[in-house]
Amino acid sequence: MDASRESYRRELDLMASAAPLRAAVIGAGYWGPNLARNFKASPDWDLAAIVDMDRDRATKLASAQGNVPVFAPWTSCLTALRSTPSRLQHRPIPITELR
Repeated sequence: MDASRESYRRELDLMASAAPLRAAVIGAGYWGPNLARNFKASPDWDLAAIVDMDRDRATKLASAQGNVPVFAPWTSCLTALRSTPSRLQHRPIPITELR
């Protein structure tokens, strides 16, 4: 097996053994329920927060997904999402979230 293929296999093994990534659904409108349902159903993701300007709508979606924490405004959910980033994660994080 060539070196690049071996390296790729190691990367896949690391990803398979990694803890689920934490995600927030920002916006509980049209797409929000679909995204929340898919994150919740996947073993690769931990649905950590639901955020919406309409707190009642966010609370309704959170209840349907097993009492996921609700936040408003969106910046208040950052603490719930923080984790140690790994080199395997795609993380284009806006500068405002890093401050």
